[in-house]
Amino acid sequence: MKTQYAALPYRFGASGKLEIMVMTSRRSHRWIIPKGWPVKGLSPERTAEREAFEEAGIIGKVDSNPIGRFYYRKLVEKADRVIDCEVTVFPMRVSDQLSTWPEAGQREVQWLPANAAAALVDDVGLGEIIDHAPGRLCNGRLFRADRKAMRMSAPPGAERASDRLSRIAATVVKSVFLVMISGNLLLHVLGEALSNALWKRDSREQ
Repeated sequence: MKTQYAALPYRFGASGKLEIMVMTSRRSHRWIIPKGWPVKGLSPERTAEREAFEEAGIIGKVDSNPIGRFYYRKLVEKADRVIDCEVTVFPMRVSDQLSTWPEAGQREVQWLPANAAAALVDDVGLGEIIDHAPGRLCNGRLFRADRKAMRMSAPPGAERASDRLSRIAATVVKSVFLVMISGNLLLHVLGEALSNALWKRDSREQ
């Protein structure tokens, strides 16, 4: 089985929603993501980053931790045979998309919501990785910066669960504090009333 490395390009749109970039292969025009063979002297994630630039003209930050793996069968036309490939996928947050790049004009590129991109690709394993990407990219431990970006772009009036819990906790503390103050005040009033009653009784007895 041969090894390949791929980039899963993603970005957050103006509304804060996750978008995935997919592209067509050069020969069969199937919908795929940038991927390629290992390159001597480059780490797996740097290889994926280079493929993303050459095949789709995108620049960004590739995470060194893979988001998943999938398997497919690749037709090697020169050898007239099929080989099994394991593809390790690295998430890539795209910061720029160039107007010209090495394979421009040879592929079609689209930015889509994750569910639409997952439905478009042919490889089942890749489709599953893309379909689960929103949860992995927005809630995973490795992507805190992207969760922050999602929170900053949340629509007005939206409230995170952590904010809601903090607000409830603050309300409870305030209520307990008020009860304590009220209790102390009540004891003080009762004490004053008892003192006055005792003073009046003593006065009459004298």
